Amino acid sequence: AITDAQESTGATAVGGWTDLTPHNAEKVAIAFVRRCSSLLVVLPGHPEKGPLYIARGLVRVMETFPWSPQSDAPVHAYVALVHLSAALAQRVLPYHVPGLESNDV
Repeated sequence: AITDAQESTGATAVGGWTDLTPHNAEKVAIAFVRRCSSLLVVLPGHPEKGPLYIARGLVRVMETFPWSPQSDAPVHAYVALVHLSAALAQRVLPYHVPGLESNDV
């Protein structure tokens, strides 16, 4: 949804991301992947498609992101997924949200 402030300034619904330089867009993308990976540790999996359903969607987003060919940014993003995989492979997850059934319940 676009707020009144965004309509008056012409900013996009994604907070002006279209105005980012490629380098800054990659930095934002890495931060997004890291935050999503942290959230996916505690987020319950899809009841029918399994705990990695949303993580696979995140991988698809990363595969379609326009990374610069000379950039090491994709490596940083994929390392976040390695951390996610390592966390999900544990019998007891490294952290929980009280009242939320995570993937280790």
